[in-house]
Amino acid sequence: MVLTINIKAIWLIGFILTVIGFKATLPILRKIKCGQFIRLEGPKSHQGKKGTPTMGGIVMIAMGLSLWFFMMGKSHKTNQSTNIWFLLIALLGYGLLGFIDDLLIIIKKNNMGIKPKVKLFAQGMIAVVLFGVYLKTGLKTSINFFNLEISLGFFYGVFLMLLFCYVVNAVNITDGLDGLAGGLLLIAYGAFTIIAYQQNQGEIFCFGLAQMASLIAFLLFNFNPAQVFMGDTGSLAYGAGLGAMAVLLKTELLLFLIGGVFLGEILSVMIQVCYFKQTKGKRLFLMSPFHHHLELKGWSEWQIDLLLWSIGLVLGVIGLILGVCM
Repeated sequence: MVLTINIKAIWLIGFILTVIGFKATLPILRKIKCGQFIRLEGPKSHQGKKGTPTMGGIVMIAMGLSLWFFMMGKSHKTNQSTNIWFLLIALLGYGLLGFIDDLLIIIKKNNMGIKPKVKLFAQGMIAVVLFGVYLKTGLKTSINFFNLEISLGFFYGVFLMLLFCYVVNAVNITDGLDGLAGGLLLIAYGAFTIIAYQQNQGEIFCFGLAQMASLIAFLLFNFNPAQVFMGDTGSLAYGAGLGAMAVLLKTELLLFLIGGVFLGEILSVMIQVCYFKQTKGKRLFLMSPFHHHLELKGWSEWQIDLLLWSIGLVLGVIGLILGVCM
């Protein structure tokens, strides 16, 4: 597969149009008061972010998908329609769930959207649909660990459910600082996009490239101080898109390495909860997830971003090398 001049030009035009899309959408989001509500128990410094437009994920998804389809049309990489449906359902299915959650938060004027158990159930049901689509791809119901192939059969469906529930929630939890989740997603999408290129997977490559354009455009407006947040609309959608790429490329386990910071963030929450219960009220971290612990230690948002982006980049490069060798 050759990255033609046409594809490069289309990507650049798509990126510019996404930037314009954000520029045009921000005043609308402010006007209709789609502002972020900040939880009271969070860091006090975050109260200044209250009212910042959220649901930026809508622009990211709309422009990312438009660019993806246009790139595929120009590169004629549309032979694996089942792969396209898998990626599309993952991005839109979880994106819609996130949109409903964001909408309820705005309507209720607090930080409580869909009830956690209902949200988790919905995430699982979307994964069930994805498993049904996956079975039509012709890919094996197994996971690869270097040269070892572990066949799961029907239980691969359970694995998919756990994988998608993990990745969308891990990205969502990480999305607590300006630029943090967006930067880490960009690194992870970059790694899987290169793996897709190496595997000659045209649809997946174009998908990753298109979402990277949206993420870069989003980051221009999300760097501290943020002008817009991706919201659950963006974090759930882009977490699912990342998971879908890993599944179709048969690099599922690499998701935990390439997205290692996401894993660390969600583990910090789980450890905090378990430690709190076991010690009857004591906390291991000043606040979870871990980036809030660093904030309360006196770190600035930029310092935390640079640290976690650096860790994410190192893990991404290691994962990329392993992915190319697998």
